[in-house]
Parts: sequence; structure tokens; C-alpha cells
Amino acid sequence: MRNKLLIFSLLFFPVQCMFANTVSLEEVKLGNGERDHSEIPVDVNVNGTQMSILILEYVDEMDVTIDGQGVSSMMEIDYAAPGEVYEIDMSQYSSGCYDINIHMNTGEILSGEFEL
Repeated sequence: MRNKLLIFSLLFFPVQCMFANTVSLEEVKLGNGERDHSEIPVDVNVNGTQMSILILEYVDEMDVTIDGQGVSSMMEIDYAAPGEVYEIDMSQYSSGCYDINIHMNTGEILSGEFEL
């Protein structure tokens, strides 16, 4: 009975953040030209208080912005090759929901959210 009540109550309260380790990124704006494929050029994962950004294709300039819980931080990546991993220590951030925005030099903006 208790499980049914919990499931029933969750149906009426929307979940604000994703709880999975992988951060789902969505393309907000397309750059100057059309992409020749539909893959997102980076993969973002959060494991505890560590964020990893895996580069999936060559990147010239990329700005990563993290906002939430009264905190805002930015990381600039000038050039990255596929397979490179950039790590961000999130231990100074408090628990809660955060937004991540990635601005590519092509004009693309990738956006997602996660919870610590």
C-alpha cells in the first residue's frame, strides 16, 4: 500500500531534475551550417561530485556554463580531440538541481540539467 501511495503521489508532482548519471543534452540552436549528422559532440556524466565531459568529435572552441543553487561557473576549452576527457570537481556545490549550457564555436548551444 505504501509503494502504491508513493507512486500515485509522484504522478502529480513533476520531477525537476534528472537523477541518472548521464546528463541528457539537447540542441537549443543550430549553428551557421547544417550538421552532417545528428550526434551531440560531447558526452556529459556526473558521478557523485565529479563531472566528466567526454569529447566525441573535434572541437575548436567551447564554453561550458553550470548554473544553479546560487552558483555559476564557466570552463573554456580552446581545442579538444575525440577521446579527451575534461573533469570538473563539483564538491564545492551544494545538493540540488543545476543547468549546464555548452556554447560551441559553430553557434550551437547544448543544454541539459542534472542533480547533485
